[in-house]
Amino acid sequence: MSNNIAEIKPRALEVYRHYIPGTTSGRNSLCPFHKDKNPSFSLYGDSSDLRFKCFGCGKQGDVIDFLKEYEGLDTAGAIRRAEEILGLNGKPATKEIVAVYDYTDTEGNLLYQVVRYEPKDFRQRRPDGKGGWIWDIKGVEPVLYNLPEVVKSNYVFIVEGEKDVENLRRLGIKATCNPMGAGKWRDSYSEYFKDKRVYIIPDNDKPGRDHALQVARKLKGIASVVKVIELQGLPEKGDISDWIRLRQEEGKTGEAIKADLKSIIEATPEWSEPEPPSLLSSLLRWNDILSLDVKVEYLLDKLIPKGGITLLFGRGGIGKTSLTLQIGRAIAEGLPFGELETIKTPVYYIDFENPVGVLKERIECIGNALKDQIGWAGNAENFYVWHLSCSPQPPRLDTNDWVLYKQLPPGLLIFDTLRASHLADENDSQDMAVVISRLKELREAGFTILLLHHTPKGNEGIYKGSTALLDLLDHCLSIEELKGEDTIEFDKENTYRLGARLKTRYEPYHIYLKFNPDIKGFEFAKDPDIELMENMYEILTEEGRPLNQTEFSKTVREKMSIAKSKTEKLIKKGIGIFWVEDKEAGKRGLLYLPKRISQFPNTIYSQEIRKYNSQSDDPLGNKGGKNIAETFDNTVFPNFPEEGSGNQEIDLTDIDFEVIE
Repeated sequence: MSNNIAEIKPRALEVYRHYIPGTTSGRNSLCPFHKDKNPSFSLYGDSSDLRFKCFGCGKQGDVIDFLKEYEGLDTAGAIRRAEEILGLNGKPATKEIVAVYDYTDTEGNLLYQVVRYEPKDFRQRRPDGKGGWIWDIKGVEPVLYNLPEVVKSNYVFIVEGEKDVENLRRLGIKATCNPMGAGKWRDSYSEYFKDKRVYIIPDNDKPGRDHALQVARKLKGIASVVKVIELQGLPEKGDISDWIRLRQEEGKTGEAIKADLKSIIEATPEWSEPEPPSLLSSLLRWNDILSLDVKVEYLLDKLIPKGGITLLFGRGGIGKTSLTLQIGRAIAEGLPFGELETIKTPVYYIDFENPVGVLKERIECIGNALKDQIGWAGNAENFYVWHLSCSPQPPRLDTNDWVLYKQLPPGLLIFDTLRASHLADENDSQDMAVVISRLKELREAGFTILLLHHTPKGNEGIYKGSTALLDLLDHCLSIEELKGEDTIEFDKENTYRLGARLKTRYEPYHIYLKFNPDIKGFEFAKDPDIELMENMYEILTEEGRPLNQTEFSKTVREKMSIAKSKTEKLIKKGIGIFWVEDKEAGKRGLLYLPKRISQFPNTIYSQEIRKYNSQSDDPLGNKGGKNIAETFDNTVFPNFPEEGSGNQEIDLTDIDFEVIE
């Protein structure tokens, strides 16, 4: 967001004069907001913040209020417009006039002009009767462009802009457009087309096609012929001027281009109102969905789905801000987060809570850590922070200004926190439905949403507020500290679980993290269950025979002092990784056998895990390297290697993570 407001206000007079030439403090001018016959628009106040007031219509305020009223903008748009006028946006303050288009009455008398600038911009002006200009068309009835030719001709091409009209006129073709672009057709224009042949050429975009439909409906029954001409091969947003240019680049003459256009017109049927689609035809069939070129993507692999609304909840102080700053920085640069891939996209961190000093300290630590890890801290130009210190401030989601978010290019919007992003009652389902409905609008506009949220005191397994949140969200993540009897809060050795909790429309997934106070951020950690399952594997191997579930569970509980529910969960989790099930033994029910260690795939964890040398130290004697299906009949139960035999660490992956209930 811009911080140029402090530079705009001292130069307010330049902005006022851009719209009201010659106006100055101490002398009234004609008000641009109403039909002012006696000058009543006044500037007053200190030059550092020159304000306006009209003693006729009563409008008043500062220069930003003036722009909001005159241009019909919101606060952010008014600031950007002031920056354009004053050259504070990195571009020259003065734009070059590249074309002036005269709008006249049927006799050719000038009514007003449209001035085209480069970079592309348009302004309207009318004669002041003294050889100068008034930069508006207030009080002037808009007319069609090139109106005298429209009146005299028995056919007319209707296009979208003055440049298109002029390019057709250079080919000897009669053409017109209405002022102010697509969607601005007036009923008063239609009378000029009575009994004429009309050919409408839309721009190749939705506004252009909608405009053509609007005009065709207005002229049907008035004009003798109405055709809507579709030009093939146009780029997105292309127009008749692009079509002409492409043929000129092919070396075609004006006459050849006219002949091509004539052929297209002759092949185009007269326009008729299309049949409204039936409800059934609007629905997607099974095969329609299968043929869609869409897939589930993740901005952060398996954790933050692209185009979804994700809630990340955790107790206050657990590190949500630090974690999301790390994740956001990785996504903004397209860098991996630990060992999870990201999709590079703009990131907007909407911060309602943190003091700037705290934010700066965390960002510095994260940047330094990144530099230490990969030798490069990046430039982070794709990461934006909209802080309460910015002007304008980030809008609350339950205010009318929430639409400001739509002005940002689509990317990842991180709200820190959901509770601070609105003033509604978080326990009221109707209030929260309004907030989430606006977030869904942002989602449909191309944004991915990540909401940081707190938990109630004493319960880290649920978020605060209305249960309506759960119904309206796409994906829920939690960050929780794994606690034992000897866990010390905020200890750097503590392990945290980040993953799906309560609800997801996607595949459940989680990872483990440790907090590193040196970088004020998180690092990947080993699954704490792995060490327990390694010990269980040793117990199963030492038994020298397959065990059924009751025997396996009882033996583990006796030797490792683990609760029955935890033991059964670990047995299920270790299937296919540390042991396999044999369903064919028959006599003793389901049996568990140690899995061949050499079949273990590579680890997904950033820390080293115990592994054995697959040739010299394979405890299962799997020398041949063949992937043989393991059954009760072919399983061997050797002892573990003797102490000092060169044991390394087992390399594990694809752990079947516990599915959240």
